[in-house]
Amino acid sequence: MDFTSNQSSKHQNKKNPSNPKKIEKIDLKQQTKHSIVEYIKSFDLSISSKLPREEELAKMLGVSRITLRSVLDDLAADGMIFRIHGKGTFINPQFFTMKASFNPVIHFFDMIRNSGYTPSVKLLSSLIEPAPHEVSKKLNLSPEEQVFALEKIFLADNKLCAFTKDYIPMKYLQDVDLKEANNFHYSLFYFLYEATGRKITWDQVELNAVSLQEVPILQKLKKEFPSNTSGYLLLKGINYDENNEACLYATEYIDTTVLKFNQIRKRIFDFP
Repeated sequence: MDFTSNQSSKHQNKKNPSNPKKIEKIDLKQQTKHSIVEYIKSFDLSISSKLPREEELAKMLGVSRITLRSVLDDLAADGMIFRIHGKGTFINPQFFTMKASFNPVIHFFDMIRNSGYTPSVKLLSSLIEPAPHEVSKKLNLSPEEQVFALEKIFLADNKLCAFTKDYIPMKYLQDVDLKEANNFHYSLFYFLYEATGRKITWDQVELNAVSLQEVPILQKLKKEFPSNTSGYLLLKGINYDENNEACLYATEYIDTTVLKFNQIRKRIFDFP
């Protein structure tokens, strides 16, 4: 069935969205989500923002309606689509104007690029050290356990926009060549996966506001990378793998004059 058959003839000269690709790989839900997102990106929103009915879309994808509904729930939570009872499912055009968001999480490289800058990253240090008290508590480590700690800065057009310090428990990195982390310093998630097979699937993040005076490393970095900001957004994140095991703790200091975050949130109220 043609997804665009209900569009008016006056728009026939415009490009119609291509049909989503059928799912063939093992990770069914992830592949379904990828296919739907690509299908959504092919839409000309000046013509229509309405998605096909669930039964039509499930048939075209070759998946069950249960799988499809689960993916649509995720996309609705992300803010990419919204549902109107009795009318259907629609693409949220405002989603695509967002350059950086808290959910879904993307790499700093992509956030910086999406914000219109040229991204780059510098590894400041990588070493094995005893886990700081907060880190050992968040990662459920004993006080004497060690962690592999990496400090990095992310630049936007050579301007400092983020300083990060990440911690991986050494118990996960036995017999791993830690020098390999240098090849993945832009994303420790890839290093962790390549070295251990662990995939980061979700995180729990605490948001704070900190001043320049509270963070000595930022004061030092500001001398090399001048900035007009005196305050930073601090994200403290516990990252979990597919088995819900905490395996990476991240601290991220972000200059929000460079990276401006947006978030689409669903409001839940009981109206009389």
